[in-house]
Amino acid sequence: MSKVKIKGNASGTGVLTIEAPNTNTDSTITLPDGDVTLGVGIDDNATSTAITIDSSENVGIGTSSPDSAIHIYKQTNDRSARFQRLSTQYIDVTQTSGVNEIKSTGKGFEIGTTDAQNIKFDTNGSERMRIDSDGAVTMPYQPAFRADGVGGWTPWTASSASKVTFLTNISENRGNHFSSGRFTAPIDGLYYFDSGLYRNSTAGMCQLFLMKNGGTNVGYNLDNRTPGGDATTHVSISLPLSANDYVEMHVRAPGNIYGGYSHTFFSGHLIG
Repeated sequence: MSKVKIKGNASGTGVLTIEAPNTNTDSTITLPDGDVTLGVGIDDNATSTAITIDSSENVGIGTSSPDSAIHIYKQTNDRSARFQRLSTQYIDVTQTSGVNEIKSTGKGFEIGTTDAQNIKFDTNGSERMRIDSDGAVTMPYQPAFRADGVGGWTPWTASSASKVTFLTNISENRGNHFSSGRFTAPIDGLYYFDSGLYRNSTAGMCQLFLMKNGGTNVGYNLDNRTPGGDATTHVSISLPLSANDYVEMHVRAPGNIYGGYSHTFFSGHLIG
């Protein structure tokens, strides 16, 4: 037999308190099937409602105006939610003024789907990385390029270098950041560049440069073969760039005449 039974309709004001004996560790309140109305929510004896279930069945914790199925609101910069399985295995969701963080303690993360869908990671509304249904990791917005060409040179002096302009055979240009012999960095990062020059000439020494922003030598190599012979010159380098920095190939040779031809390639990509 129950200790207290209230049946029927009642109205009035005041507070109804149901208190179980302190010695009973299995205190339970059982509500009948059907709708149970708790006004606007469950009060925690503080100045605002702790839990709200609105007319659209949205649940708000810490807010009386939930705008999604579950809306958790905290004013302090600490953990907003914890999903816990064992005492040492949980996932914390933390949002502060400086960082948004999802952190697992005790175990790593596994994200999977059963319908062969891709997993995508976006920043600022743009896709930056994807894990496809085969497990391949791709970065469709990671810049990369390769271009080559064959051409002759106008005479130089020993004190000047000419930009390579005939790199018109472009086999890769992901993101379209290479144009007219120039690669322009779209974002800050560490980039890798590879360049080479094969030449047949009537001149002797040939110098190959990678130039940053038109005036800074960031990569250099020298070929000093006997005039008239075939030779190759190669430069590769890892280079930190800021957004909108650019890199070009330049070549310099002493003497007044360069009578042969050059087959040149230039490539690069973002490392990270």
